[in-house]
Amino acid sequence: MLDVNTTKIRCSGDVTDKTHGQFICGPLDRGYGTTIGNSLKRILLSSIQGAAVTAVKIAGATAMDSKLSDTVEDAIDIVLNVKDLCIEPVDDELIARIDVKADGEDLEVTAADITADSELQIINPELHIATVKAGKAFTMELKIKTGCGYVAADKNTTADEGMFPIDALYSPIDRVDYVVKNTRVGNITNYDSLTLDIFTNGSVMPADALKLAANIMIEGLNPFLALCEDTVVDEPDPECCSLSSEDSDGGHEAMEELMNAPISELELSQRSTHCMQRNNIFTIGELAAKTTEEIMSFRNLGAKSFKEICDRLAERGLSLKTGSPLD
Repeated sequence: MLDVNTTKIRCSGDVTDKTHGQFICGPLDRGYGTTIGNSLKRILLSSIQGAAVTAVKIAGATAMDSKLSDTVEDAIDIVLNVKDLCIEPVDDELIARIDVKADGEDLEVTAADITADSELQIINPELHIATVKAGKAFTMELKIKTGCGYVAADKNTTADEGMFPIDALYSPIDRVDYVVKNTRVGNITNYDSLTLDIFTNGSVMPADALKLAANIMIEGLNPFLALCEDTVVDEPDPECCSLSSEDSDGGHEAMEELMNAPISELELSQRSTHCMQRNNIFTIGELAAKTTEEIMSFRNLGAKSFKEICDRLAERGLSLKTGSPLD
């Protein structure tokens, strides 16, 4: 087999493009291009977090198919427009609103008119939502949350009373294509070269999505690494893992093992885990080496996620380093 150090990956094209990235990886042993390409494609399409509207409430609408007198569109047309919203992941469920009034002439309502009490980043603010008739008003509430994959409206149990649950497509990945070609290593020409094209809605960078997908794949294989020669390692006995003051060598080894453990062992929420991975933190030791200031500066990491990280570390006798004071 090839030495893994000979395999390289590079980004082809504009690395600043938020909606498309092409990545070429090779050389790979024969057959590995398809194995890796197909696995990454499935993970990218199913397991990358995104935000979506899960329920709506439209003033004057008593059902999803209600006719509205204040807008050109009916309720169902407005809901279909809302489904095209591209939103960056949010810390918690939040309620956003549209509250506008058309004075002298018809008024076009776009995603830019959406407001929320907490931070909300809309990728496509130009998206058309509705057209309000002259002299009329339009009010709408939207429930937004972060998740993975697709959840049908009839499976959505988080809609508040008076709201209509809608289909939620959380995935920020629009499409993934991969092609496997032959490549040369010395005089041998039957090695694989894998080309991945990743298309996103702009709420996540293609390179970040690919890195997350690779890490999810690695974590999914971790249980297989627990296989010994003859037996499978069972769940550890908590009593066996407790450290004694009389066993300093064992304590040192246990601490080293803890620090090298993957971040997934902290059992953080998926949002917190992905935030750490986006910032190249993959082990508990790498996290504990960060200061509070560094962690709080991470994009899209809210107070709730920060507290969760501190609590999980404290449960294992660890804490973040003390950085500069946070205001």
